[in-house]
Amino acid sequence: PGDPAKGKQLFQTLACNTCHTAPGMGSAVIGPPLTDIGTIAATRRPGYSAGQYLVESITHPNDFIVTGYQPNLMPATFATLPPDQLNDLVAYLASLK
Repeated sequence: PGDPAKGKQLFQTLACNTCHTAPGMGSAVIGPPLTDIGTIAATRRPGYSAGQYLVESITHPNDFIVTGYQPNLMPATFATLPPDQLNDLVAYLASLK
């Protein structure tokens, strides 16, 4: 569990909206749009919940590459996020439906 409001703030602080679009922020197309990721995440990898997919996508971004996008664009440095920040970020992304 995390705090979606804190996660939204973290999304902006970490400049995720530089590469991803989300409701009301960002217009970049470097990475996949995240507008409906809370719904889409549960369908991306068989056997993964939305939360599992989101955690893996943030901490190990090259383990699954969305069709149409290139590997090695998202920094792997987010694997070092403290657990509370990771949970907040995942909670925010999971809320985007």
